[in-house]
Amino acid sequence: CTQKENIHHAMKFDNWTRGENHGMAKLKQDDIKFIRDQEKSFLWLAKKFNVSYTTIKSIRTNKIWRTHDYK
Repeated sequence: CTQKENIHHAMKFDNWTRGENHGMAKLKQDDIKFIRDQEKSFLWLAKKFNVSYTTIKSIRTNKIWRTHDYK
């Protein structure tokens, strides 16, 4: 199988690791809720969670962690 076929198979059978279950995830679902609920600056949140400014911005604008809608 090609990588593309493996990815399609994983997605089809919901065997796709996402969110906090991913081995490289730095954030948990509670962190995402906290980030979305806070009115603190992106930079302050990025430092608090040891992630980039862009990661915080992407969470707040629902570009990443879209499936975790807490509002």
